[in-house]
Amino acid sequence: TLRVNDNFWAMFGTNGSFRTNGETLHAQGGVLVSGGTFIVDGGTANIAGGLHVGIGGTNGAVSISSGALHTDNFNLGNGTNTGTVAHSGGTVNISNDIYIRSGCMYTCTNSPAINISGNWRTDNNTSFTPAGSTVTFQTSNNSNITGTAISQTFNHIVLNKAAGSIAVGGSLNTITANGNVTFTQGTFNAGTATVFNVYGDWTNNSAFTAASSRVYMRGTTPQQIGGSVITEFFGLNIVNSNHVTLSGIDAHVTGGTSAVVFSNGKI
Repeated sequence: TLRVNDNFWAMFGTNGSFRTNGETLHAQGGVLVSGGTFIVDGGTANIAGGLHVGIGGTNGAVSISSGALHTDNFNLGNGTNTGTVAHSGGTVNISNDIYIRSGCMYTCTNSPAINISGNWRTDNNTSFTPAGSTVTFQTSNNSNITGTAISQTFNHIVLNKAAGSIAVGGSLNTITANGNVTFTQGTFNAGTATVFNVYGDWTNNSAFTAASSRVYMRGTTPQQIGGSVITEFFGLNIVNSNHVTLSGIDAHVTGGTSAVVFSNGKI
């Protein structure tokens, strides 16, 4: 176990690396990556003052292949320097916000897990590569998917906010889920999003506020709309030649004329 009671410059203007290597890191201040790579390869990294990647005049990188990273804030870049993340395994738990600035990249491979309690903010449409990842919006607070990007793509989206909500805001008008959308607890508010693309199943066990959004079911294999709560869609487009099934529950569409469009396939 390594304990650092102040800010921890994992790298400072050098191309080396720091590894957890299956051990435990407790950082009571921020972890600052300026040059080089901060590597979580087993064990646990506990960070109380934020993980800041690409700071201090030099670009920085993070690699997470196994184990767990717990941080309050996760910041990529500082407006001048860039930060990159390669996340191939293990779990990232963010108790506050993640901010992926313009020019920075968070790239997943395989099927890692990201659990976030605060805001998800991106300034670039392609700054997050989801691969097979699952992003879970959790805890009971209200938070946002926001930024100056106009679109954001995830793989699986899970909402698990007891008495809390997640709302789409900022410049975002398009949300895409390459996998499943699952609302377990809390409210998902489509907010500024007018397009919500879904390539997997839609399961609503809590609440969805559609605002003026249109949900496009775009899978290439059979999809389901299910759950224990009826979803109130504003607009619904079926774009799946293998069709969409209502799994034991109705769906309500409230958008008036052309609220339901069958572009390809049927319900």
